[in-house]
Amino acid sequence: MLVAVLVILLLALLYKVTQRPSGFPPGVWGWPIVGYVPPRDVPLAQHLNTLRKKFGDIFTMKMGKHMAVILSDFQLIKTAFNKPELQGRPDFFTLKIFTNFKNAGIISSVGDVWQQNRRFALQHLKYFGMGKSKLESSVQREALNLLNDLEASVGIPTELTWNINMAILNVTWQLAAARSYSVDDKEILEFFKMVSVNFDIIQGPAALLDLYPWLIHIMPTFLKNSWMRVNQLDESRERIHSLLKDIIDDHCKTLDTDNPRDYIDVYLTEHLKDDTHLPALGHQDILTNTEYINLLANLSDLFVAGSETTSSTLRWACLYLALHPEVQTKIQKEIDSVVPRDTLPSLEHKEELVYLEATLREVQRKGTIVPLGVVHSATANTTLAGYSFPEVHIFGPG
Repeated sequence: MLVAVLVILLLALLYKVTQRPSGFPPGVWGWPIVGYVPPRDVPLAQHLNTLRKKFGDIFTMKMGKHMAVILSDFQLIKTAFNKPELQGRPDFFTLKIFTNFKNAGIISSVGDVWQQNRRFALQHLKYFGMGKSKLESSVQREALNLLNDLEASVGIPTELTWNINMAILNVTWQLAAARSYSVDDKEILEFFKMVSVNFDIIQGPAALLDLYPWLIHIMPTFLKNSWMRVNQLDESRERIHSLLKDIIDDHCKTLDTDNPRDYIDVYLTEHLKDDTHLPALGHQDILTNTEYINLLANLSDLFVAGSETTSSTLRWACLYLALHPEVQTKIQKEIDSVVPRDTLPSLEHKEELVYLEATLREVQRKGTIVPLGVVHSATANTTLAGYSFPEVHIFGPG
């Protein structure tokens, strides 16, 4: 009798935790505990478009322990992400591992930490030139360096190397750390390779730790390392942080609070203790441990997210232009008609380079590098498009 009661209770509990919440959009629910398993032979973004045709612009997908709501309409996505309660981030293992599982940085932080870090970065990066003509000289210089490097391969079939990443990263470095690197710099090339490997790992089997977090506690360490490569994520984080620590400490030693050179300087100046005497010896003389972790995470987010996304977009542009030489010809004619031969393209020419602008937008449309966007998470019960949501992850597949 006792066994029967226990079985009934377990079945009732299983039904309770796996049933679709009331007020949710239609969608796919899958198996208890496991959830819905998309087909492995079709890219997820493509499969979501198939589900969109069946369920509409907003639908539900149960993924492991997470209830996901997929948004596929621009206005719906805009409305959702303007709601404060939908501006959180999910507690994903593959995101938190890069911040030592702290609420830090810009990409994976939530609440006041996210608002403060994002506001501070936007304010001070704009001051140093982001989005302004002030940054043009840096962009033009890196573009010329990139062209000089590519000229060695003219007429020779070749693979695009890390030189594109270097050009993008140097612009970001200029804003954040007032320095640049040679395309042959071994340390920075290693940095790029680590970033690329990290992206591959978090999109592979390690993603199972996001969907089924209980695996973290029961899966043997050798499996997490040999199959999911979690140890490589740990090593990459420590090596990236080590590189950034040296840069931060160098800034601490040479800090002039009256003449900040970059984002790191203004961050240090903002958090400077009243009793600090300059020159300081290192970050521990200026920053608390929490402030230091936030600075490391902020810099990692700027370098990793900024350089990888932009360089991938440029690679897509090169691919499409190689496949459509007639588009190259039209772009070149437009540039020749707008930009004098003895000058470099700049923001002042942007309004007249209509065909080039359209081409870049088409590259971004066809070569979507983040088709699902950055995952958002509800921090409180809310409503959207007539549906009610508890704590749930929101995707914008585009």
